[in-house]
Amino acid sequence: MEAKNTQGDERELTEAAVLDPQERFLDFLKSEKYRQRISQMAISGKTSLVVDFEDLLLADSPLAESLVKTPDEYLEHANRAALAQLQIEAPVYASEVEVITIRFRGLPETVHLRMLGSVHIGKLAMVEGIVVRATPVNPMVTRGAFRCKRCGNISYVDQTTPFLRAPLVCSDPACQRKGIFDFMQEETLFVDSQQIRIQERPEHLPPGQLPRSLNIKLVGRDIVDIARPGDHVATVGVVRAVAPTLPKVGKLRVFNLHIDANYIDILSKEPEAVLTSPEEEKQILELAKDPWIHRKVIRSIAPSIYGYEHIKEAIVYLLFGGVPKHLADINIRGTKHPANRRPRDSQISASSIRRQNRSPRSIYLWKGNNSSWLNSGCSKRTQRRNDLGSWSTRSSRQRRGLHR
Repeated sequence: MEAKNTQGDERELTEAAVLDPQERFLDFLKSEKYRQRISQMAISGKTSLVVDFEDLLLADSPLAESLVKTPDEYLEHANRAALAQLQIEAPVYASEVEVITIRFRGLPETVHLRMLGSVHIGKLAMVEGIVVRATPVNPMVTRGAFRCKRCGNISYVDQTTPFLRAPLVCSDPACQRKGIFDFMQEETLFVDSQQIRIQERPEHLPPGQLPRSLNIKLVGRDIVDIARPGDHVATVGVVRAVAPTLPKVGKLRVFNLHIDANYIDILSKEPEAVLTSPEEEKQILELAKDPWIHRKVIRSIAPSIYGYEHIKEAIVYLLFGGVPKHLADINIRGTKHPANRRPRDSQISASSIRRQNRSPRSIYLWKGNNSSWLNSGCSKRTQRRNDLGSWSTRSSRQRRGLHR
């Protein structure tokens, strides 16, 4: 009898937990760690809360598993629970915001890009890669306002599709007519959005394989425009599948995968994006005053190999660039040492003037068919499915891999 009662109690607790996930999220957010984070939101004016997934896994593992399996449903419960807790910690600030977004960081397992497939559709996953393309930040409509031309009533329509959708009929009970509606930009709710593309890291590539890429959609002021081409990122989001559409044919059977990001973490930046600490800057200045710095740098190249001083010195010249010179009528680049210049580099001197202050992260590629150099700092590609045909910056790592 006691065993039956225990099983019945466990079944009731399981059913109650499934029926009320918002309360379970609210209990989790009442911990001291996240109460402090929610209180700081009012001070900093943020509308999102970063939650370590490991904390949720330790506090309520069934809830964490349900979040991974059905993220669309459970993310809504988590957002409502965060707003409820904000109303307790900072009621004045809670009355000013409408939605609080919880962003989960650090899933226990990382899915490799080439392993991402149909089993992950609709689930929460974390992927890593190098950003190779980033579009500009553009406003996206989340709730559109439309005014009826006949009665002047304003109808609001939530926008979830790629195309702006107007109401079918007027929402006024006295009108309810079909007709043309005027888009009211002043009454419409916008949110910042951006698309990036990540590519497999070189160390994750199998021998003889080309790197695979994945598009990621970022929505929200706190996660857009923080990753740029060349950065190594880890992204947590919901895996989506969209079927391409062809004119006069319809949708194809083969779907394309992308991720609607919930959180993006910068694991490492490109060298030029890494800020130098005051201690490192002090050490660099001290080394610059050393009269034997030239000899020390040469000897630091392959110290286990004896001799070959002239080869090591050539390598040092390849590693270090020159100093840019800004004259009255011309700018001389200093990002490339003369010892590392190809025989035909002299042909691009005129184009280097035009490149200055336009694409500092660009490199020059030899086309070969018409003996001309191409500046690949910016690239424009019009694709039928995901890209908008706008100018986007690409990483130099990807450009070298494509044109090598």
